[in-house]
Amino acid sequence: MDLQSDWGKYRPTTKGDFISRLISMGLSRGSVRKKLYSYWVKSFGPIIDCEIRGIKYRLKVDDNLTDKKLFFSRAEKDNEEIDFLSEACSGKTFVDIGANIGYYSLTLAKQGASRVAAVEPNPEAIGRLNYNIKINGFDSKVSVAPFGAADGESFELDVSGNLGIASICNENKGEKTIKIQTKPLIEILAELKVESIGGLKIDIEGAEDKALAPFLKAAENKLLPEAIVLELAHKNCWQEDLQDMLVKSGYNLVRKTNGNGLYKKNKTQ
Repeated sequence: MDLQSDWGKYRPTTKGDFISRLISMGLSRGSVRKKLYSYWVKSFGPIIDCEIRGIKYRLKVDDNLTDKKLFFSRAEKDNEEIDFLSEACSGKTFVDIGANIGYYSLTLAKQGASRVAAVEPNPEAIGRLNYNIKINGFDSKVSVAPFGAADGESFELDVSGNLGIASICNENKGEKTIKIQTKPLIEILAELKVESIGGLKIDIEGAEDKALAPFLKAAENKLLPEAIVLELAHKNCWQEDLQDMLVKSGYNLVRKTNGNGLYKKNKTQ
C-alpha cells in the first residue's frame, strides 16, 4: 500500500471517472457491481484516491471490504448510524472502537465532534488510518490509540482474511495471526484524557464484549457515552450478553439497522 505519495496520485482517469459517475448514480448493484469491480482492478489497479461525504480517502479495494463498499456501493454507508452519532457528538467526543481506515472517525470529525478517539490495533489499518487523517487535516482532532480494547496484555488477531474483518474472536481464527497489544478501554480513554463521551461506535468482529463489558462495569456514570452503535452481527462470539448489560446500565435500544444496534442513554441515569 502506497502511503508515501501525495493524495491525488490515484484519482480516477477520465475513463475511470466516467465509471465512477455511473457508480455514484446507483448503477453498481449485484452482478453489475462485481463486473465493475473486476474491470476496475484489472484496468486501473486496487488503490483509489477519492472523496466521500466531502472527505478524502486513499482506499485499497482488493484487501479491505470497508474500502470496497465505500467506493463501489456509493450509497452513503451506514447513514442511520452516522446521523444518530452526529446528533450525540456535536461539540463532544466520539470514540471509535475498531476504526479501520477511519470512515466513522473522519465523518464524525467533519460533522462536528470536538475530538475523536480512534481505537485500532491492526498495524496495516493504522497506517492507512493515519494517512487519511493527515490528508484531511484532522491531526489535531483525531487521536489514534494503537491497541485492542480488552483486558489482558495481548491477543492474537486474525489477519488471514480481509482487512475489514480482522478479529480476535476465537471462532474466527484463520491461518495467519499477529500479536497485538491490548488495554482495557477505560485505560485507553484515561491516557487520551477523555472525560466524557457523546457517542461511541464499536465494531470489532465478535470481540465487542471483551472491550465494552469491562468498561460498563468499571466506568463512572459521567464517562458512559450518550449514544452507542454496537455491531450485533457476531454476537454469537460473545461470552457476555452486551445487549442485556446495556439495558441494565441505563440504555434503551432505539432501533436496529442491518447488523447494528443503536442505543441511547436514559437522561435520568
